[in-house]
Amino acid sequence: MNAAKVYKINVRNNVLRQVIFTDTNIFFILIAAVIAFIWKLAEATSIEFRIFCSFIIAGLIMLLFTTKIDRQPIPIVLLRIIKYFITKRRILC
Repeated sequence: MNAAKVYKINVRNNVLRQVIFTDTNIFFILIAAVIAFIWKLAEATSIEFRIFCSFIIAGLIMLLFTTKIDRQPIPIVLLRIIKYFITKRRILC
């Protein structure tokens, strides 16, 4: 017996946000945009070099966005660090 998958969509939220622009899809769109930029930037180089750079950069982006420190993604931690130094708050001893 085949079980049907039921996708729960909340009608109060935007359907595009729930189906198309999920976090995973936005992540893959980001990777594709960075790789397209690299290909445009390195038009004068060989195809092998561009393919190599594409794989390396895609791997680094995946590593950066999936690694967590104290159950928090690295980009969020980095943004908090930058915000801390910009506001110049200091811990009093």
